[in-house]
Amino acid sequence: MDLLLAEKETLLDVLKPSRFESRSRNFLEVLSLDPQLLMNMKKKCDGKKSYEEIFSSIWELEIADTILDPPMAPFNKADFIGDTIRNEGNNYFRQKMYGKAVERYNVGIMMSPHPRESETSIMEDRRTSDDYKIFPHMKVSDYFANCDGEITSMAKCYANRSAALLELKCYDKCLRDIDLAYKYGYPKDLYDKLETRKERCLSARNEVDMDQHVREILLRPLNPFDNNIFKNPNEALQYILYMKKKEPPFLQDPNPVIPAFSKAVKVVCTPKKGRGLVATRNIKPGEILAVEDAFCLNVAEPRVYSYCGHCATVCIDPLPCPGCGVIVYCSFTCRNKSLTGEHWLECRIVPILLPLGLISYSQVIRMFRHYSHKQVMGIIDEVKKEKRVKLEEAGRNSQGIYSSNSYRPVYRLCSHKEKLSFEQLLEFCQIAYVLTKLLIKSERYFVDEKGVPYVPSKNDCIATGAIVLSNIIKLEHNSIKLHDNKQRSSYIGEGLFLALSLINHSCVPSAFHYTIGRTMVVRARRPIREGEEISISYTFDFFDEEFPSRRKNLEKYFITCDCLACEKRWPILVMLPETLCRCAKCSSPLPAAEQVCHKCKIDYKSKCYRGNKKAVIMEWQKNTVTLLTVLSGSQDIAKKYEKLEPTTGQDFEKMCSYVESVHKLAAMPCQAINIVERCMYRYLDSGSYLKY
Repeated sequence: MDLLLAEKETLLDVLKPSRFESRSRNFLEVLSLDPQLLMNMKKKCDGKKSYEEIFSSIWELEIADTILDPPMAPFNKADFIGDTIRNEGNNYFRQKMYGKAVERYNVGIMMSPHPRESETSIMEDRRTSDDYKIFPHMKVSDYFANCDGEITSMAKCYANRSAALLELKCYDKCLRDIDLAYKYGYPKDLYDKLETRKERCLSARNEVDMDQHVREILLRPLNPFDNNIFKNPNEALQYILYMKKKEPPFLQDPNPVIPAFSKAVKVVCTPKKGRGLVATRNIKPGEILAVEDAFCLNVAEPRVYSYCGHCATVCIDPLPCPGCGVIVYCSFTCRNKSLTGEHWLECRIVPILLPLGLISYSQVIRMFRHYSHKQVMGIIDEVKKEKRVKLEEAGRNSQGIYSSNSYRPVYRLCSHKEKLSFEQLLEFCQIAYVLTKLLIKSERYFVDEKGVPYVPSKNDCIATGAIVLSNIIKLEHNSIKLHDNKQRSSYIGEGLFLALSLINHSCVPSAFHYTIGRTMVVRARRPIREGEEISISYTFDFFDEEFPSRRKNLEKYFITCDCLACEKRWPILVMLPETLCRCAKCSSPLPAAEQVCHKCKIDYKSKCYRGNKKAVIMEWQKNTVTLLTVLSGSQDIAKKYEKLEPTTGQDFEKMCSYVESVHKLAAMPCQAINIVERCMYRYLDSGSYLKY
């Protein structure tokens, strides 16, 4: 069940430019009709050439202007549209289909004109943040264009949504919507309705044992989008509405050079892998190695109406962008940060990208943040003027710091441009062409210091297109998928994490990563020795995917993995022995079938030994019992967490000790190690939201 799918259908009906795939196909057909033109394109569209040369090859084509140039239709909200959709929600409400009613009220809110708000209140959240500065060319009032006069549809939608939320026993959310209805101009002659509803809500919240009610709803399998696990659709919606937002952990000892990393790691450079991370000391399982906010992110098209456009957390009762009506937010804090930050440039562009099927490339626009063309070129010129630096120091600012909020590291990211085929480069060029045209038409990128738009020169356009093309290719090879609800299959979008892009891949990774909203957390997966490489899995571990499939998936990153699992062709989890115990004397792995240490000449199945060897065998037998205890204990803690039973810091410490123990008692590859490591991962990774 994909909640809020109705929004997508409604918005796609408003704007219907043909999908990019169709435009691209037409472009290639026309190009193929002229062999000479196609040959010239192949010469120019070569990965060995500069981005400017590659992009200029398509920018100067007349057929590109004819076929690829997208229309810039305004996204018009209207009171009558909001009222029409709200009435559809009312029909569902009368049928007690409260989940469907909430969906339609959400659409009504998004399609209604947004009453004006104070610029001061919107910029307040940004002023308390060091992420960006507020530039004079930004005019927040533009978000509320054509929103003058008497506007009531949005207030009525909030009021009606509050009624549905009350029936769903989401009392705090109901109260918020009642306040928003007042704020946005709910008709005064209907105030009695809101007052009565507010009294009912406060009374019910005090009377109902919400702790027990919430536990009953949330005590479900982990995927709320699976409609089969709930008695009715209302219950499925309650599941998500009751989840509490989770805060990312705090990095206790940040690295002075790369603040997103712990002091326990440092950047090194090797001829084979380039930049990477190694441990500066012994690291224990579960230890935090990195906490980093995304430089930019995007929510995938199917999730764009049900996940916050700023922090990528689920929001079934969203707040809309007052301008575009496409991006939604989970809170005013996220909304205001986005409106004065990464959303400034994309607001007029995403209503076009969505029906084109290119909404995922809004991330490319977000990489420009809210800078103008002149400011972006100034940053790039500064980076180009820098003296040649060591590879491990690339991307650092004048203070020698690798900042996760700076464009400098983006410029230094690896793109593998020279390894791309002509077909791949040509496709990326077409997308870059569309995005560059939209940047021009948005009248927010090519502006002077006062925000007045100007017509860019040909050189300005090619320079911008080259940066856009570069960003597309870098995102293709450096972005990390975002997941939610503890399931890697629950894909919600992608994010660019500049510091984490320094971590190399392994099919037997020493660390794992998970997202909490727009924050990525990296923890040690097992004991890591000083000097050992820190690695994560870009795709799947060897436990989950066979060697040929892993190798195929890594082609995207132009990686040939040489980890032990790939070198020795370790089988997947179900084909591994349950345990692969170590020799109690030398710690060498014992063959599962023999249980004989060929190094120490000890047969652990024999009962004839005496003296020292007998003591070693008894120690080994003790270790096997301990191993079973570790397996059972780790599974118990993971199940305890998933059943919403109280967990403590001691539980986590115990879980980490189990991981340490299993690596001492067992050797790779075996099921036991995977089971214990995954239990720790399940304990930590609850996605963007805690269940209670």
